[in-house]
Amino acid sequence: MALGYVMLLLERGMTFTVDDFPSLIRLLGEHPEWRAELRRHVLSEELLELPTIVRQVADQLATLTARVDALADQLGTLTARVDALAVQLGTLTARVDALAEAQARTEERLTRLEEVVERLAEAQARTEERLTRLEEVVARLAEAQARTEAELEKLIGRVDGLARDVRRLQADVGALKGDSLEQRYRRHASGYFGRLLRKTRVVADEEWRDLLEDAVERGQLSEEEAGDLGLVDLALQGVWRADGEPVHVLVEVSAKVDVDDVARAARRAALLTRVAGRTLPAVAGTEFSGGALDEAARRQVLRFSDGASV
Repeated sequence: MALGYVMLLLERGMTFTVDDFPSLIRLLGEHPEWRAELRRHVLSEELLELPTIVRQVADQLATLTARVDALADQLGTLTARVDALAVQLGTLTARVDALAEAQARTEERLTRLEEVVERLAEAQARTEERLTRLEEVVARLAEAQARTEAELEKLIGRVDGLARDVRRLQADVGALKGDSLEQRYRRHASGYFGRLLRKTRVVADEEWRDLLEDAVERGQLSEEEAGDLGLVDLALQGVWRADGEPVHVLVEVSAKVDVDDVARAARRAALLTRVAGRTLPAVAGTEFSGGALDEAARRQVLRFSDGASV
């Protein structure tokens, strides 16, 4: 009623004095439900909507605050990641600095190496030049060597021919010396063998051939054995002074008596023993090769040097 009164006064243009204001306040206190009605008449639509707007702003502010808080959290996370990146960047920077120092050292070493390589290349060039000159020298030496070898081959051929001539000459000289020595023993048989034999005589060639042919006919010797005995240098016949028994002595005469001469004398004496009885082997010469004297002693072959028994 009071509100209606107030509103009536206002609608009629009646004056609302200050003295009426306490009564209005008291009435609004007694009737709170009048306040909304009073505000609707007193306030504009914009002012009436202000609480709603304020609530909406508050809600938006709360949402914004939440988003700011989320952004703050994200900023914290981002800050932590930035700090970590800063640490990593520091580490990377240190590694880059280390790599830069290593690169600088490597470049320095590479520069020194390039200098060494250049010096080696120069030395290689000098070596190749010297090698080329050396190859030329070697080529000339090879040509000279080829010529020398050709001359040497000719010389070797000539030396070989001379060696063959010398061997033939030596053989001829040996044969001549052997023949001469054999003739000496034939001529001086009694003198050379007189200390061992009495009535020493040289069996004549014809008598010797008849003896061997008869032995073949009687079957005492084969043709080969008779041929071997036919080549004996000297055949002697006499009486052995030591026991007075008749004996034959077959002598192999050589300028230089060797082991083969000793073996040949022993073999032929053994063959003649089958035909003519007791036969002694002997070798005679001017010198004896190594082992010939020992072999003669072992086979019990008589040994003569320059006509004397040894």
